[in-house]
Amino acid sequence: MLAKETGKKEIYLMSSPQYRRLHQCRHVMSHFVQTLQNYIVGDVLQPSWELYLKSLGNVTNIDEFYNAHTLYIKNILFR
Repeated sequence: MLAKETGKKEIYLMSSPQYRRLHQCRHVMSHFVQTLQNYIVGDVLQPSWELYLKSLGNVTNIDEFYNAHTLYIKNILFR
């Protein structure tokens, strides 16, 4: 793609060690972010959401709803 945008003389740039190192770092950072997102969703949000839904079954007024939601947020922050 870069060769198409900048011309044939820039193909050297794509084969340079710096360019490859840049893409390697990009891949490592992308993998880290993806892994972090998977952890947050799978180990933090999903179990907390299930507990929150169970606690909502017992809610009869706005104060109980507020307390259930506060507990949900505290569970997320704790995990």
